[in-house]
Amino acid sequence: MGRLSGVRYTVGDEGDVDISHVGVAGTPRLLVRRMLELGCENAPGPAILMTSATSMLEPSPSYHVHEGPHYVLRRPNAGEGWSRSRYEFLPIKHPQDSRKTLFFSGSRLSQREQILQNMVDQLLVDGELSLVESAIAQNDPEHGVRRKAAFVVNSYEQCRLVYEHIRSHHPAWRSRVRVLVRGGVLGDAGVTTEHAITASEVERLGHDDDWDLFIFPMSAIGRGVNIVFGRGPRAGSAMIGSVFFLTRPHPKTDSLSFLQGIVARESEAFDRARFASMPQALRAMRQGRAELSFKVRQLLRMQQSARSLGPYAEEFVADQMIMILQTIGRAMRGDCPAFIYFVDAAWAPLSAIDQSDTPRTSMLLMMREILRKCLEHEQPAIRACYENLYRTFFTPLSQVQGVREEGVDADAPSAPL
Repeated sequence: MGRLSGVRYTVGDEGDVDISHVGVAGTPRLLVRRMLELGCENAPGPAILMTSATSMLEPSPSYHVHEGPHYVLRRPNAGEGWSRSRYEFLPIKHPQDSRKTLFFSGSRLSQREQILQNMVDQLLVDGELSLVESAIAQNDPEHGVRRKAAFVVNSYEQCRLVYEHIRSHHPAWRSRVRVLVRGGVLGDAGVTTEHAITASEVERLGHDDDWDLFIFPMSAIGRGVNIVFGRGPRAGSAMIGSVFFLTRPHPKTDSLSFLQGIVARESEAFDRARFASMPQALRAMRQGRAELSFKVRQLLRMQQSARSLGPYAEEFVADQMIMILQTIGRAMRGDCPAFIYFVDAAWAPLSAIDQSDTPRTSMLLMMREILRKCLEHEQPAIRACYENLYRTFFTPLSQVQGVREEGVDADAPSAPL
């Protein structure tokens, strides 16, 4: 079980193939090691350079790289702009019943379009006094230059829906919006051509001063792609300052990505193990296969949601939070603070109805718990790495406004580690 993706190659005059990028998921993670062995290379294994911080998150079965770290590169004088980051749980009241809040994740499919539209209306209503305008005005302006805002959703279809609703119902925003569209469909996406951006063109937003709101799906922009000011006094700094998560990330109902990650992790663990004899290795393989088969059967019967996965909930959330942290990180480039708003009431469903959440009911609290365990890791070297990687996310997440916990005031900041 597994797949290779993102391969780009050129063939030279002598038939040599130059592979510039390979994305590996599932058991093909072992391919690179096997290539070295098949080629009889005189090396103990491949050299691995992790250029993404989120490649190191042990609870994540799909993304964690089980190697090292042996060296860590730190940018000198990194600064502490992140310390001004603020996270807020911002559920939107139902327009017809103020006693209810808008839940996108978990709602009926027939209701989701209207829910997204209601969210957009209440975020953009009141012109210059709207929530989005206020966020832009306050999100770290410098040298007379204001940073931008983003609406984050789960799919290209939701991007198009939000964009078309803004154009129809909020004319003052028409020219100020840019939207991510699937590559190759600019003419068919229902989007004005000058407002449409494909994933390969995202970085050119840094040279466009005429937009204030960018709509994009959470997982559509690749790692290493940055949206930063391309010129002026803030060149190199994150252009987006305020991020509104209109939806909570969730795999498709027929997605096997989480299960693939589980299988790949166990396969790698067996491959790294060393045995005294062949019979011992065969016994371990049979036992591991039986345990993994049992786990797979369990997962196939379970609904893919943190509340339904029981003992696998933390691993599931760890996989999902990779995309969340990467998205937040886009608002922190150049030592900038990030101002994050979790709009979908499903982020903390009990807090949305004035009750107390726990890590089992709230994805935000589960994320905080995962990062807390990382920062308290028993091995000093790994703990130090996690400190450098995730303190910038853990501190504002531990002080997120609007989330209620038993015995903790929703408006009082939690004490960070």
